[in-house]
Amino acid sequence: MSENNLSMRDQLEKELEEATQGVLLSDEVRRKKLIIYVIRTTLAALLYYLLWKYYWVRMSLWLYIPLNLTGLLSITLMPIILQRKVDKTKAIIGNFPEESDYEEE
Repeated sequence: MSENNLSMRDQLEKELEEATQGVLLSDEVRRKKLIIYVIRTTLAALLYYLLWKYYWVRMSLWLYIPLNLTGLLSITLMPIILQRKVDKTKAIIGNFPEESDYEEE
């Protein structure tokens, strides 16, 4: 019932705050993902070293490197991109007229 009393702007700001408190922008989660990334890459490098004599292993490196770099970029850049989007959304929400402005007309 209390949500009905909130204006549209307040509801959007509340939802945006809840979303920013989530997992995607958390430094702790990003740190865990980076640790898992380093472990996974180290294991892959070890496997490539041990199995390098096989032709298909050497050819799979052409697929593994772009996928691995994509994973690294998503871990490092996604929080920055999401924070920019959140800031833009906050700016847009800040430009919304209050509902009381509509009631005066």
